Amino acid sequence: MQQDEIILALEQSRASNFSWPSAQAFFKAVRTHTMEGMFADPVYGGNKDFAGWRLVGFPGAQPLFSPADLESEDAFSSTPMIGLQAQAPLRRG
Repeated sequence: MQQDEIILALEQSRASNFSWPSAQAFFKAVRTHTMEGMFADPVYGGNKDFAGWRLVGFPGAQPLFSPADLESEDAFSSTPMIGLQAQAPLRRG
């Protein structure tokens, strides 16, 4: 509960002891970084096991979807979720 109050105070620029950045600017930066970590491709280090994508129903970086697939609510349900790393060609040393 106290965490929610602090976050709300930051968002509304009511938190004390902030001169630069402002409380609201700090909140926006933390929020942006949290969203990036939650919803970016796992190849960048966040979104472990596609948790963010599963949360919103995003199928991942799929190579081929027809226009009909894109309009269907069921098109992504049977396709395995993959990220950019799976799309990259294998490099051999």
